[in-house]
Amino acid sequence: MSLSADERDRIVKAIATSDEPFVRYYYNYYLFLFYTGCRPSEAIALTWDDIVNDYEFIRFNRAITDSVNGLQELEGLKIQDSRLFPINNQLRNILKNQKDFQPNNSDSRMFCQSKRKVYLYTKSEKQVVEANIIKSQY
Repeated sequence: MSLSADERDRIVKAIATSDEPFVRYYYNYYLFLFYTGCRPSEAIALTWDDIVNDYEFIRFNRAITDSVNGLQELEGLKIQDSRLFPINNQLRNILKNQKDFQPNNSDSRMFCQSKRKVYLYTKSEKQVVEANIIKSQY
């Protein structure tokens, strides 16, 4: 499924203006997903070391998945070993905002929760995010 720019913008606005702090916490994460088109499992595996040449490229080369044995970090991607994604000005701003948002991120994960866990959330938490998007008359 592909979204139009207007649909994307309405979803982003719904997240940014939500009354739920939990939903707003994911603002940069969702922007990043929209602007890169990467899989969530790839985004949550990124570290700041994956930013190449002073915000010129992002190196995608691993994924974090939820398995019967818990979270596992896997080397390589679903259909290739790695890829470089060019960073434009919009994406650069998103990344810099995220870095400012989490200045004390000791494990260098680009997207992690306050307890230093990666951005994975339960089905009920996902429903809260979706409900806020719908409530905003998306």
